[in-house]
Amino acid sequence: MDIKNQIDYELRDLTLPKDFQQTVMGRSIKPRKKAAWYAAAALLLCIVSSTTVWAGYALYNSIHVNEETLPPLQPMEKKEVQKLFVPQNELGYYTKDYAGYQELCGDLGISLLHSDFSKDNPYMLISRKTDNKHWNEIHITAYIIGDVTNMVKVQSGTDHYYTFDAGKEYGSPIDLSIMILCSDEQLTGYSVDFLGDLNYAKTYHSSQGYVVHIIQDSIPKEYMYPGFKPNCRAILVADGIQYQLSGHVTMEKMESIIDSLHFS
Repeated sequence: MDIKNQIDYELRDLTLPKDFQQTVMGRSIKPRKKAAWYAAAALLLCIVSSTTVWAGYALYNSIHVNEETLPPLQPMEKKEVQKLFVPQNELGYYTKDYAGYQELCGDLGISLLHSDFSKDNPYMLISRKTDNKHWNEIHITAYIIGDVTNMVKVQSGTDHYYTFDAGKEYGSPIDLSIMILCSDEQLTGYSVDFLGDLNYAKTYHSSQGYVVHIIQDSIPKEYMYPGFKPNCRAILVADGIQYQLSGHVTMEKMESIIDSLHFS
């Protein structure tokens, strides 16, 4: 079976409006009432500021499936990671491939979620891309292979993928994408769109307490041969970092993979 799994999302960098200033006006107050007036003004300013922060987060740090806004995940956070000291490519980005997951974590200088389902997997193709300022994007092809067999790597230009034979549990390997935000500008201007023939299936809490969205391909029944599994995507945020997993498995299997995640 010749399949290349792709996670269908588009990142939109939005520009935030300039910070606005809230001014509290009042009449002359007797000296004995000044303390109470200042306390009330401070409370009002806190309420307005908190509301503005929440509204900004809801607007920009959002997940959409074909223009449907999903419930909020746990918040993303600005993270500090080590820069990539490699030459820039023609697009001005810094890129590096890794031989293993632990090498990736060591190069970043942080711990990432990891699943024991990926243990002893020699087929991972790990690639990191960054601008060394605002964001780090990591793509891992064939992060988990499950019972997939006859894996053969194919190169198409600068891209690599696998051909394979589907197993009973896994109709394809599971790919993993990780997004790390490293600046306030990117943190407040980040959202994800899932576009195309997709359905928002459910939101649930994993065994670790993460809020997880499950999204599936919408495949007409006439194209679903016996044993076929639509592509299933899961998206979550853990410790301020966003993770997306994608592969042709059942929702139940994807949930068991999510429940297996732990920090390496």
